[in-house]
Formats: sequence, C-alpha cells, structure tokens
Amino acid sequence: MVYDQVNTPAHYTVPMFYPQPVQYVDDIAILNTADDMWVNREQHPTHSYAQNQYVPYDPVIHEFEAFLEERLMRIEQEAGRALQQVNAGTSGLGLSEEEISEHLQVYTAQGKMSEVDVCCICLGEYEKKEKMGRLECGHRFHAECIKRWLLSKNVCPMCRSTALSV
Repeated sequence: MVYDQVNTPAHYTVPMFYPQPVQYVDDIAILNTADDMWVNREQHPTHSYAQNQYVPYDPVIHEFEAFLEERLMRIEQEAGRALQQVNAGTSGLGLSEEEISEHLQVYTAQGKMSEVDVCCICLGEYEKKEKMGRLECGHRFHAECIKRWLLSKNVCPMCRSTALSV
C-alpha cells in the first residue's frame, strides 16, 4: 500500500493509505481449480480492475463478517420462533360464548377511575359502575368489548398473551 502523511489541524500527522488495485483471476479459472488445484496463468491471465480500486480482503474483516452473519441467523431464528408464538395465539381461533361467560372475570367498576384509563379496544373511557372484564394477564377492558374480541381471538389485545385458559 502507498502511504502519505496527512497534516491535520492538530500538531500531529496521520498516515493516509491509498488502496491499490487487486489482481483477479477469471471466473472460469477459479471454477477449474477443483481439477488441478492450480490456475494456469497463461490460459487464464489475471486482470487488474484498477478502475474499482479494491482493497485486498482483510482476514479480520472476514472474521467479523462471519460473526455478524452468524448473529443475524440467530436473530432470524429467534424472531421466527417469536412470530410463530404470536401467530399461534392470533390464528383466529376464538372462544365460544359459553367459554367466555364461564372463564372471564366480570366485575362492576367502583370508586375513582383514572383519567387516562381507556379501553384499548373501543378507546372509550371507563365510567363508574360500568361492567368490566379482566383477563388472566390482569388487563381490563369494557366487558362487552372484550367479549366480542374473545369470540375471534383468545389473546390479550394489550400483551398478546393467552387471554383465558379454557
């Protein structure tokens, strides 16, 4: 590599390198190496791709790329498993009206309701003495809203956990 000294605004200099063209072998020559394990340079000469100014492939970068690729595969596998769990809970298999009325905790709201308490299904505010439905995860909704929801999906609309164990 060719190095120059680059003057910086500070009182020191930083070496600067200029990438040199890399010699490449024809693709055909690479494919034929399985037979004789050597490239005949007279038959398949190397080419200099000076217009691209490639830097030779650094082994450290190669190891880092391999690490990143492995990590990405692991993340994709974990995401795939998580997506399967979500899809399993939201596949459209709701509960029957009998199962809902048997397992859903329904109560009447008492006392002071918080100003920020709204049903995430209908976005309506909770009122005193209104029928509420509580799921096993602890989230609460208007009783009628959550009953309609559970007819189509047995998952909590907030946290996506199983709404009612039947």
